[in-house]
This record gives sequence, structure tokens and C-alpha cells, in this order.
Amino acid sequence: MKQLIFSIIILFGIIGCDSADNTSPVENPTASTTPVENESSNGKVDVPSIGENNSTQIENTYKTFVPEARAKSWYVRLVAEAPERKLITYSTQLGMIDEANAAQEYSLSHYAPFAPYVDIKFVDPVELDSGDYKSYFKDYSEEASWTFTVRSDDPNANIVLSWRGIYVAVPYDTDAGERRYKEYISRRNPILKYMQIVDESTGESTPVIIDHELQSIAFNMNGNTERTFRWELLPNEVEQVSTIAVKNKSVNRQRSAVRALRSVRKVQKTKAAKFDMFLPPDITQAVGSTNE
Repeated sequence: MKQLIFSIIILFGIIGCDSADNTSPVENPTASTTPVENESSNGKVDVPSIGENNSTQIENTYKTFVPEARAKSWYVRLVAEAPERKLITYSTQLGMIDEANAAQEYSLSHYAPFAPYVDIKFVDPVELDSGDYKSYFKDYSEEASWTFTVRSDDPNANIVLSWRGIYVAVPYDTDAGERRYKEYISRRNPILKYMQIVDESTGESTPVIIDHELQSIAFNMNGNTERTFRWELLPNEVEQVSTIAVKNKSVNRQRSAVRALRSVRKVQKTKAAKFDMFLPPDITQAVGSTNE
């Protein structure tokens, strides 16, 4: 009798284990939790099958890119940086507004900075009264140029010239009938392909953007306190130097120079971050440097 009862208990125990295993979610230890796209035999990625709502879900998943219209009102922020001296200016603006007398309405005067400084200004723009200006706007046109000067109180400074934008300005009217603008930054606006910067001291030109990547220029003041550049909006597209091996070397050289200068700034920031004002000074290091 005892053996019969023991056999029944074992039997129910086995059945219980089977039912538990069948109802418990067991993850495949070799399965990935990351969604993986289907790949066909020819190596191309296929769109996963989405059933009856296939077209709707694909439309939601793969957004259609709508090209921007060429901007008529826009501006750019010019940036000059002396990384080794930890100096930067980024308040200088140039651009166009699709209004009459835009130069008089939107351009602002420039005021000389105190040393030490790195600075950018427009000198005697043709549409404005004689003087220095911090922002310089023009009426809309298909072709134009802006001449500006990068300045430094250190004639041997290493400078990085870059730009932010373009910022496209979209006009709207307020309830009071006043014209205002909303802006957004764009690297795909068609007008960018028609822009370049010319270094007037060397004659070398640099496209504003290459493959949707904003460019920059690294240079030394070479014993001078001023260096002049010209921003150009051309009637034809600027030659994309990324497709030309010879000019590509120049672009890579510029990029390397910019990275090298900016790495100095990062190192300086890292050292400054390690300073702790609550710790006593390193007396050993101070004595050692004095003896040297």
C-alpha cells in the first residue's frame, strides 16, 4: 500500500513539473534582444513584411525627404577662436533679408574689444555709412559678397575660423501687422552649395560645406594683427573639392590643423577640471620648479 501511495505522489510530481515547464516563458539563451533586419541572399537588406498594413507602416518608418527651397532670408554666425589662449567670439553675423533696405534695417555697429581678444568685424560696407560693423545684412540677390576682418591682439596667434548655420529665416506677420521671422538651422539648404570663403592674403578658397559637413579654416596671424576674408555667394555651384584628390589634401590639412588646435583647448580644460581649491598646493613640485 505504501509503495502504491509513493508511486502516485511521484506521478503527480512529474505531471506538475511538465505543466510548469509548458506555461513558463523560457528565453532562448542564444537569441538576441536587438531587432535584426532581414537580409536576403544577395546581401541587400529587405524591408520586413508588415502584413495588410504594409504600405502605411513603411511610410511611417521610412520618411520621405522633402528638399528645402532655396532660402531668401538667412544668416550665418562667424566664429573666430584662439584655442591656445582660450579666446572665442561668435557674435558676428552676415546674411540676407528679403526686404528693401535690409542693410540699414538689420546691420549693427561694432565696438572695439578690450585686450586680450580675438575679434571679427566688417569694415566700411558699401551699403552703409563708413565705420565698423558687427553684423552686415544685404537685400536678397542671387550673387553677393561680404568682406570681413579677423583681428587679434597677438600677432603670432593661431586662429580657427568657422561658421554656424545657415539659419533660415521664415517671415510671418503679427496680429499688429508687423513683420517677424522664425528661424531654423539647416545644412541641406540649396544655397549652401553656392557659398565659399576666400582668404584674401593667400587667394585660397574653401567651400562653406562639403557633404553636409561645415568646414573651418586654421591659420596663423603671421606677425599681423588683422587678416581679411571674403564670404561669397556665387551664381553657380561651388566646386565640391571632396571629389578632387589634389584639393582634398588641402581640405584634410585644414581639418588636421583645426583638430590639433582644438585639442590644445581640450587638454587645458582637462587640467583645469582636476584642480581642487580645497587641497593644499604641491609643495614638492613648487620647490623643484624654483630650483630649476
